[in-house]
Amino acid sequence: MRDTYRETALDNTASIPRILFSVLSLLAAIGVTAALTLQISDQWVYEEFVAHDFFAYFSFQQGFGLVIVLVASGIYGLQSARDTLALSAARAAFVMYSIVVGSTYFVLTETGIADPRPVGPMLWPMIVMNFVIPVYLGLEWLLNSQRAALPWWTFFTSLSYPAVWFVVTLIRGDLTGWYPFELLNPSSEEASSNSFLYMGATAALFFLVSLSVMVVNRIHVVLRRSSKAS
Repeated sequence: MRDTYRETALDNTASIPRILFSVLSLLAAIGVTAALTLQISDQWVYEEFVAHDFFAYFSFQQGFGLVIVLVASGIYGLQSARDTLALSAARAAFVMYSIVVGSTYFVLTETGIADPRPVGPMLWPMIVMNFVIPVYLGLEWLLNSQRAALPWWTFFTSLSYPAVWFVVTLIRGDLTGWYPFELLNPSSEEASSNSFLYMGATAALFFLVSLSVMVVNRIHVVLRRSSKAS
């Protein structure tokens, strides 16, 4: 097996910067949890909460998954010097999901395809989920080099989840008539040639962000090995 794919023995002592990154991960988990909880409670209060529709949105699915990854990163980071391969791969995937979701949200709201207004009176949950968290995750991935080297197959596995979500969403929509966004509904007035443009652009964004995440990880690995060699 190539060295790039092998997890090396780790010193279990967490450095001060790693402890700081871990605490930030736990704080981010609290922020995401609060934002998701408020969105659910607002929809509940305004009698607009439909569980099977709410949890069908990719943004909310990745939000709940992100909480688990952030908590795991925070707890493990306080006890070790470097993330394992599994945790690094999970973190990489959710960095990509969050950045794409945040970018797509602003594109859809600016073009009028999605309603930017929250159900309740407070806007901060949208800001947290679609701006603060993506920016934090991107910067943290750039600055925190203490992760296992990711094999290239993780690039494809991270893309498999949004691909499966897309296929399942189309099948569910065809059976129930409900789609998270009307541009996905082939029989709606909003569906047109522009729909293929948006979907193609989103797929390209997933690909490019995932590739960027992988490249940053490889740069970290090269720099870490160079520093050890010197």
